[in-house]
Amino acid sequence: MQGICVQRHPTCKKLNKNLIPRYNNFRWTMTVGLLISILLSNTPVWAERPACGVNFRTSVNESPPLYFPPEAGGTPRGITIDIIEELKKRTGCEFTVTSMNRSRTAHSLQYSSIDLALLDSRNITYDKYAKFILLRPSARKFLVNLKNPPANPPSVQELMNNPKYKFILQPGSRIFFKPDEVTKLEKEKRLITMPNLPQCFKKLKDTENAVFASQGTLITYYLGDHPEFTLVDDKENVFESGAYYVPRKGIQAGIALVEKALAEIAKDGTLNKIVKKYQRVPK
Repeated sequence: MQGICVQRHPTCKKLNKNLIPRYNNFRWTMTVGLLISILLSNTPVWAERPACGVNFRTSVNESPPLYFPPEAGGTPRGITIDIIEELKKRTGCEFTVTSMNRSRTAHSLQYSSIDLALLDSRNITYDKYAKFILLRPSARKFLVNLKNPPANPPSVQELMNNPKYKFILQPGSRIFFKPDEVTKLEKEKRLITMPNLPQCFKKLKDTENAVFASQGTLITYYLGDHPEFTLVDDKENVFESGAYYVPRKGIQAGIALVEKALAEIAKDGTLNKIVKKYQRVPK
């Protein structure tokens, strides 16, 4: 671009009159271009992805904090709902969501009436009918109703070996026990199955030396409401938590997008933020 004249000669004044507007326009164009470049460089990669063209029939675990049913005039919320919202943004896929217990989810996977099950622990029942996508490891934890809690909580081994401890289960919750543990507890008649999670916690509260086992996120959530229970951490047995999908024609490209997005959600800290949002502080 031709330089601007700085001398006070009439010719310079005439030249400047023509050049200054052009110079200002050039400077404005460069500024706008720079701002656009900055904005584009800060746009997440997933924002540029095209729509995947799949509407996944999706089951979510019906237990809080994974899922809270909608209140009057509201919408459902919970850890799985927030994860699905992230998946929508990052993949362009659609998700038709139904909350289910594990027994119904297993049946739906078996007969391919759902495409995707989110978010649950890996287990041999689901493995028969669907493919697993790992989201993150999840530690096993126990809540124990002890009348006089000791200074040090009982160990997992003590819970399993002492016949005074009875284990409260909801349908499908045997996934949180190893096969040899289930065999032992069944033989000793120490398993008590309740129809749903609220009934499990009622039974736990009413029964001394009762034990409830689950993945760490759910146990931590309920401990916030029930600090009277004793927490026992299992430092040895870790479960894989993630999603299951039923392979079928027409969804594989969408599944690839979902699998990649789940890995990103776990890696970039989004998953931790979502989980933390629904955790309760013990009263």
